[in-house]
Amino acid sequence: MNKKWKKKISIIILSLNRPKYLRRTVEYYLEIGLNLIVVDGSEKKNKFRDHKNLIYINSKTHYYSRLAIAEKKLKTKYYIIANDDEFFLEDGLMRCVNFLEKNSSFIGVCGRSLVFFYLKKKFLAYEGYKYFYKNKLDNKNKINRVKVHTNLPTVQGYNSVLRKKVLAKIINFLNNYKTTNNIFLKEFFINLIIILSGRLHVINHLMWFRSQENKIITTKTWRRSGKMQNFYIYFNTISMKKKQYLVKKFCQICKEIKLYDLILKGMISRSKNQHQLYLKNDFEKTSYKNFLGKIIVRIKNLNSFLNDAGEVIKINFLYKKFYGDKLEKLLNVFFKKKIKFNNKNINFITDKIKHFYND
Repeated sequence: MNKKWKKKISIIILSLNRPKYLRRTVEYYLEIGLNLIVVDGSEKKNKFRDHKNLIYINSKTHYYSRLAIAEKKLKTKYYIIANDDEFFLEDGLMRCVNFLEKNSSFIGVCGRSLVFFYLKKKFLAYEGYKYFYKNKLDNKNKINRVKVHTNLPTVQGYNSVLRKKVLAKIINFLNNYKTTNNIFLKEFFINLIIILSGRLHVINHLMWFRSQENKIITTKTWRRSGKMQNFYIYFNTISMKKKQYLVKKFCQICKEIKLYDLILKGMISRSKNQHQLYLKNDFEKTSYKNFLGKIIVRIKNLNSFLNDAGEVIKINFLYKKFYGDKLEKLLNVFFKKKIKFNNKNINFITDKIKHFYND
């Protein structure tokens, strides 16, 4: 594998009070020879061996403040933001970098994802973020990309290998957008900045292992349930005047004032639909008859029932039937078609995870 591409990309990790996960992840990226920028907000400073590829900074500041610190340290042509408990595959990242090198009109690229967890000494996984392929953001016309982003779930930008200049735009936005603490609204705008910067591509290659091992982090401004989790629901509850102000402020900072009406209209339409869906789901949870009737209908359709019953049922069944010592068979079952991946690289990740639980 040509190693020149590794000098062109940095992994940015913004950790918080999860030292064991962070140690595991740092060791993984250093072992495969990638540049790593860690800005750790933990109360207790973590210690790592000195390494030419590692920049470690302990800063007890907000997530986005730590991102700004990382941006100042970024020297490579490309970057990707990784959580402290997940893994990007070496060959997947290589394909993303090589794609960007050959396609100047694209600003970012990502690949297929597996959400994994470790249960009873078994490594289990299912495909995540399936809508990345459906909700395409590769149109040459940025207006068309904006329409997709305001009407459909699209977060692949934040999870892509991106050009360095994109991070500077994101930091400029965060430094000037002090109007709300709704972190999910800011995530929406960050993804909007990315797709305004250029086209996004998704490769048919496994490149991302997304962890589901730990409890979700929740803070006062990063609430992971209820009305705050989906920013569209929050957006629907505020006044029209505030909606207009928030969107106009974004457009002014990003110098996209011509797109103000398009973005506002799309966000209002989407937020109404999402809020109705939220209310419907909330009602159905409290309605025994509706709940029972729904289950009966689902049982009549076995496939739908299995899907709604949860991926764990399917995972355990497939694990016993296909897994053994060959993860490749399990992956192909989940993706339902032949995909490209490096089995040696995957085994390296699973070994890291198993070693973590054996410590």
